[in-house]
Amino acid sequence: MEKYLSLEREAENEIVIERSRFITYVAPAENEEQARSHIEKIKKRHSLATHNCSAFVVEKGMIKRSSDDGEPSGTAGVPILDAILSQNLVDCVVVVTRYFGGIKLGAGGLVRAYSKSASEGLKCGGIVEYEFCQILELNLSYDQFAKVNQMVATKNLKVVNVVYGEGVIMEIAVPKKNCQSFLETISDLLKGDVRLKIKLEKFENLKN
Repeated sequence: MEKYLSLEREAENEIVIERSRFITYVAPAENEEQARSHIEKIKKRHSLATHNCSAFVVEKGMIKRSSDDGEPSGTAGVPILDAILSQNLVDCVVVVTRYFGGIKLGAGGLVRAYSKSASEGLKCGGIVEYEFCQILELNLSYDQFAKVNQMVATKNLKVVNVVYGEGVIMEIAVPKKNCQSFLETISDLLKGDVRLKIKLEKFENLKN
């Protein structure tokens, strides 16, 4: 897997349907432990709610789980899970808290309500693309830094960190598939005077 879609941040959103409050909480989660921890946090926050229904897709899509939390089978957890999958998202968790408003929605109404709640909540979390990158650490003079910084701004690259001292240590996330091209470009730019190392490889949101 070279890239995937997930959430940029935790978020919440609330809608009211037939007097019932549906409060959606979404969050990034890389594994089942993180996902369940988020679900438990929301359950404790809303311990008096009628239901806290949930779903998550983690481990880059390898693990999928859902819970109706007392709603009729298949009317809450599955629609929430379907909302995640329909947007091709992985490594995220969604909890929809419901406070019953006195009007029964029926099975079809519940499916539509949980689906809408999850979909709108996911939008609030900011859907972004994560790409498999090499984090390159460059040791630069200040003159070199000015040149590299200008070049990076024109390409699909992300500056992860900059440390200023006698020189500049600059960390750049470069999609792995583009690393060879980047190395050639940086070598030409700095006339072969390149001091860098691969610090690590990871999935990175390239949105600056």
